Amino acid sequence: MLISRYDPLEHGDLAALICVDRPDIQAVIIEQLSLLSFNIHTAHDREEAELRLHERVYEIVVVQSTFAGGDVESNPALDALAHLPLDQRRHSYVVLVGRELEGRSEMEAFRHGVDLTLREEGLDELKITAGRGIVRQESLYAAFHAVRKMALGA
Repeated sequence: MLISRYDPLEHGDLAALICVDRPDIQAVIIEQLSLLSFNIHTAHDREEAELRLHERVYEIVVVQSTFAGGDVESNPALDALAHLPLDQRRHSYVVLVGRELEGRSEMEAFRHGVDLTLREEGLDELKITAGRGIVRQESLYAAFHAVRKMALGA
């Protein structure tokens, strides 16, 4: 049975959005991200994913390749992410999970417009792999965010 989560957030809390509709995969992802102190929000269909993505910026978004009956090419959550403003999208680390994916392939991640691909069998690596990836992404975009803040006068 799928878990519905919408943990309350305080200023400065880390938030994760999980767009997964398989209970076994969802449970592992929730466990792994909870170990990194993420507050968890879930989405079970296209509408819920779009609503969540438009209401806040998530530090990490995990998407199942077959979410909501789609496939990796017609995935509604990936489509919603692709249509976010770039400033918002650059703040989220996106992980695509699927049994047909090549695990931890930068080229495949680039092809699908995500930051990391993981095979379902490799989900027990999510805590370590995503943790490192988020730190790496923050350092890559640090200059961009600094210039953006200066331009906005913040």
